[in-house]
Amino acid sequence: MWLGTSSGISFFDLQKNTFTNYSSADGVIGNDFNFISALRLKSNLILMGSTAGLNYFSPNKIVQSTYQPPIVFTDFQIFNKSVNVNTNSSFSKNIFYTDGITLSHTDNVFSLEFSALDYNSTNSIKYAYQMEGFDKDWIQSGTRRFVTYTNLNPGKYVFKVKSTNSDGVWNDNTASIRVIISPPWWQTGWAVVLYFAVFVVGIWGIIKFQANRVKLQHELKYRELESYHFREIEKMKSRFFANLSHEFRTPLMLIKGPLEELISGRIKENKSQYYNLLLRNTEKLQQLIDQLLELSQLEAESIPLKTETQNLVKLIKTFTDSFTALAERNNIKFSFNSAVDFVSVLIDKDKFEKIINNLLSNAFKFTPIGGIITVDLSIEKKSDLDIAKVSVTDTGIGIPKEQLSKIFDRFYQGEDSSKRVAGGSGIGLALVKELVLLHKWEITVNSSEGEGTEFVITVPILKDYELEKLSEEKNNFNGDAIVALNIDDNENSFEPASAKYQNEKPLILFVEDTPDVRNYVNDILNTDYNVLLAEDAEAGLDIVQHSLPDLIISDVMMPGMDGFQFCKK
Repeated sequence: MWLGTSSGISFFDLQKNTFTNYSSADGVIGNDFNFISALRLKSNLILMGSTAGLNYFSPNKIVQSTYQPPIVFTDFQIFNKSVNVNTNSSFSKNIFYTDGITLSHTDNVFSLEFSALDYNSTNSIKYAYQMEGFDKDWIQSGTRRFVTYTNLNPGKYVFKVKSTNSDGVWNDNTASIRVIISPPWWQTGWAVVLYFAVFVVGIWGIIKFQANRVKLQHELKYRELESYHFREIEKMKSRFFANLSHEFRTPLMLIKGPLEELISGRIKENKSQYYNLLLRNTEKLQQLIDQLLELSQLEAESIPLKTETQNLVKLIKTFTDSFTALAERNNIKFSFNSAVDFVSVLIDKDKFEKIINNLLSNAFKFTPIGGIITVDLSIEKKSDLDIAKVSVTDTGIGIPKEQLSKIFDRFYQGEDSSKRVAGGSGIGLALVKELVLLHKWEITVNSSEGEGTEFVITVPILKDYELEKLSEEKNNFNGDAIVALNIDDNENSFEPASAKYQNEKPLILFVEDTPDVRNYVNDILNTDYNVLLAEDAEAGLDIVQHSLPDLIISDVMMPGMDGFQFCKK
């Protein structure tokens, strides 16, 4: 269809559904056509009249141009000001000769101008453009030959533009130019590396801070716990010394009172009863002191273990028989039960006696009249080892569950009033535990408050081949000892005692720093021995240089050199 318009002659292609407009630039006379001044002749010649004259043409002779005009970039502007460019951002090269533009992030408003080199009808040429990386599709700009971009993000882009020819035919004549927008310093690679490093250091710092914080919390918690335990130990010590003082004051009172009566002469009859009272209480004091000293020596690992093969059944029977009278006096049912008649164990008889005596003393102390105390011996097999279990059971007041884990602690004593009435120094069970560990045995306790307590000691049983080996070692040891004594006798080069004491009573040197004890021992010994006295270790050494005694008796705790060092010298 050919149409006369107010802007020239237009051709509408019904198949392609496109318009092509011809104006005075294409040779048309006038642009404003009369709508009724049009005629098609039989020769297919078309006549159209405009306000400027008559136009005639043959449609068959009018064909659209196939020319593909090249497209060039003609201008580059920053903030509407033309500049020359190159890829190094030093604006010294015309955009017509470059294929890339590098811009600073501050040059965020720029324009590109372009043109298709078709001179037939430049006003009929249409354009489309696209900034790859920013525009998703081609943008139609009509006949406008420039485009402006603002605030593009730093990055790499490709600007493309295409156009029609003068007849409005779109071609593949695309022109492109690279556009690089440099990032600011805080977005550069080294800045990202710096951020990452700061992030890593920050995370490390947070972890370190948290670790130090947790460590500090643990340390504070540990110190609080340590302080709590320290306070508990101090309380236990205070309670221990208070009770120990009470334990000492009772026998001291029973010693001091009768002595005052005896000295004053007011007691004329039954003096032996008072003497027995004095003896019992001094023995009690001595027992308490021995326990304290033995506990300290056990802690310092200075007490040797003198083990020998013993029949455990016979030992326990001997130890328990001494408590029969006490059981009858307190109306307590007391018995010893054993599943076997003979059990061979390696044991220190003296220390085992202390273990049994302490456990039974506790049992009698906390068992009321009419109660039951039993000592049981049973045999069990544990792995490849036969063991003997010695249990001491009573029906006494029992031990609260919260105190079971503490009863073997040094200085610990139960706070229950009923227990406090029964008294106790708080060292018996601690001594039992140390002696059991010294034998490398095990001891456990089971108790229910108000129902009674059971202590169980686990003792390994010696097998036949172990007994034979011990017997051989004992024989060898005895023979070696005899040889050693013979050698000592042969090589003895000590000076004899002075002539004053030759062929007279044996000579004894007694070293003691307390005058009363020195005089007391001297009074006891001087009837049967010649006694030399020294107030300390140094004086004792001087005496030994001149007169070699037959026997030296020394105190342990003395000012300066102690008894062990003195005896060694």
